[in-house]
Amino acid sequence: MIEALWYKFVQTWFLGLVATLLGRFIDRTNVRFPESWKARSLIFLQVWGVTFLAVLSFGYAGYLLNFQEHTQAGIAEFFLPLCVGSYFCRQALKNRISVNSRFGNDQIPTFQSSRPPTAAAYLGRWATQAISQKGVLMWPFNRKAQELPDVHVRSWNLMHFATDPDRNWDFASNFRKTAIPGSVLTCETTFIMGSVARGIIRERVNPSLVETCIASAEKVFHQSFEEDSKAPLPDEMQEIYGPQKLNLVASNALEQYAEDDDQLYLTVSRFVSRIKGDPRMKHEILPLFEERRKVLIEAFGE
Repeated sequence: MIEALWYKFVQTWFLGLVATLLGRFIDRTNVRFPESWKARSLIFLQVWGVTFLAVLSFGYAGYLLNFQEHTQAGIAEFFLPLCVGSYFCRQALKNRISVNSRFGNDQIPTFQSSRPPTAAAYLGRWATQAISQKGVLMWPFNRKAQELPDVHVRSWNLMHFATDPDRNWDFASNFRKTAIPGSVLTCETTFIMGSVARGIIRERVNPSLVETCIASAEKVFHQSFEEDSKAPLPDEMQEIYGPQKLNLVASNALEQYAEDDDQLYLTVSRFVSRIKGDPRMKHEILPLFEERRKVLIEAFGE
């Protein structure tokens, strides 16, 4: 029995490899493998393990349902495990907050698409975050994390969480529509959320560590826009920002919010101006930002 399981495990390595590649390249969402080959190998091993378990699970289900031989081999033991492995890899790459914070590999968000996340994306995001918070998915990186002061790691993670483009697209969908396109609104929401994260660090970190924690968080913020800055902005965004690179636009916005000391009741007014909204819009969205800030504070911890 053990030999049969070991043979099946080795037999599925190619399926795990294909699932890993599909998870990375299957759609237009801009994610990437970590730069470290050790981290890449660990991700592949995790996908391989998930694919192997899926082969066993669906294979057993097919056996119970008396699938025909070609259905058992093609659907239960190949197609469905491939889908599960690819989806697992995709969500692992999109939610590599813990990995990024420990190895310095930044998650690259895509701001150029305004299409809404699918129901599957919501479900996958929830599941992967739950696994990551329990330390199951990212256990190989825990030793590396202990080499850094905890508050710096949490500051780094806070900025990743605050500037996630999918979350900010969801959040911005609650605002009153203005003249700017959805991709610009997502960017602008991300800019101010970077300010909100920085303000939380100012308030909740020991004064002796504030400057280094803010520097760590700002590094995450700036790196988040580097990949999207390698190509010209889409036409709809150039109409708003001109020929500037996105990382320069982001840096300028964060500097402007610093002029208000990252005080939310002040930065929201600047945000409304940047998105070309009616000044009265501030009173509509300030409660939303305050609720979002509470979520970030809870994520940051004590």
